[in-house]
Amino acid sequence: EDSKFTYLGKTIELPGVAKTDPAEARMAVLRGMLIGHLGDPKCLEIYNVMTAMNLEDDHEAIEKQLVEIVGAENSEYLNVMQQLIFCEDRHKASLAPAIVPAAPPPATPPV
Repeated sequence: EDSKFTYLGKTIELPGVAKTDPAEARMAVLRGMLIGHLGDPKCLEIYNVMTAMNLEDDHEAIEKQLVEIVGAENSEYLNVMQQLIFCEDRHKASLAPAIVPAAPPPATPPV
């Protein structure tokens, strides 16, 4: 899986990670870069807000809340966090075992 992350329209170069490295390694480096730019508390807060969102939420209000957390000068990092969350979700889904329907119980012959 070739996970490319972008910032301001350009591919983010992940230091110390090759294109052939597993997705987990690429996500870990990106997570570390976000923490380095925004700080651990802000990263955790925006991560929690983003992962708790659902279709019924007021997305404009949430976006304002997220910009307040990181500051307007860092708002482009919100897009990077969304990319990370999307990649994590895809990766988790790829690891989940396939749901196989249970076989019906064997028929019992009439007595």
